[in-house]
Amino acid sequence: MRIPGRDVCPLALLALLLACEPAGPRDAAANAIADAESADAAADAEPADAGPPDAGPADADAPDLYPAPAAERADPAYVQVGSFNIDWLADEYRSEFTPRLAADYAMITRLIVETDVEVFGLQEIEGAGALELLDLPPRYRWAVGASGWSQNPAILWRHDRVAVDDVREIRLPGTEFPSKDPLAARVRALDGDLAFTMVVVHFHPFPNTEDSTYRAHQIEQLHRWITDGLPAHPAPAPPVVIVGDFNDTHDGLHREIRGLRPFEDDPAFAFVEDDCPQSSQTRYDSRIDHLVIGADLGPRLRSDGPACHVDAFDDRDPYRSYAGGYRGISNISSHRPLWMYLSIH
Repeated sequence: MRIPGRDVCPLALLALLLACEPAGPRDAAANAIADAESADAAADAEPADAGPPDAGPADADAPDLYPAPAAERADPAYVQVGSFNIDWLADEYRSEFTPRLAADYAMITRLIVETDVEVFGLQEIEGAGALELLDLPPRYRWAVGASGWSQNPAILWRHDRVAVDDVREIRLPGTEFPSKDPLAARVRALDGDLAFTMVVVHFHPFPNTEDSTYRAHQIEQLHRWITDGLPAHPAPAPPVVIVGDFNDTHDGLHREIRGLRPFEDDPAFAFVEDDCPQSSQTRYDSRIDHLVIGADLGPRLRSDGPACHVDAFDDRDPYRSYAGGYRGISNISSHRPLWMYLSIH
């Protein structure tokens, strides 16, 4: 697949994904879209660029929460925009969905801080309380969707490097509860002139015909909204970046239903992760997490190195094995974070 301004080798992806669906509704107010008030309060007491606190969640077996802070930003010429499905991050320990202990939350926090990505699209977030439980440094802000019951899209950003506003959910026609509506926002780099509409998605799982047809419909409606608008939602301001768990591969989980085709066949869009072919879903060694850009952002992709990166945290210490995790194992995620590099100028 070709990204404007770059030659990229195509990647053939093959996978089957099994996933759990929520068991029932809950109070949607618990998942209301909201900025992190606790982070705001902390920011009032501590500068946004201050170092992280010395201690994380109280747990005798929890590892050190944060890595040593970097002396300076790795590459200030770029904003990193990524996706991370955190496997049903709950707002309490020992959740019935993906049970975790304080040590597991501490390691998720450490990984997020270590990647130093400016803006992440997250998936499977129960609500704002789940992100509050991570105890992130005050330089982070977030907004969480409300339509996914216990598996909501969210946007997590460093407010000292990017500004995020106009956050809203986009209800796609023909979707059912829990619809996990795409979460959209306008993102602007505080340095340079980079600005774009970010859309975080988490589409329906399973490879059978019925579920694959429903997922393909979701993706088709997303493409229609971005290109032409929907009756309830005008088309977003370009350029557009789409990140998230599409629950489908380029080859298709269902060989006769290629859900990604609306974006694959439209030259106005490109899949950036072809430039970082490592699997992002470890359980099935597949690529179902995608980074998609409007063609007008092609010239902003990093050209002096890989345009994107998949962080294989599960292959290195301390993430692959640490003390104090639920059942004594690593419980971070079966998905790896991935991100792209967009020039601020």
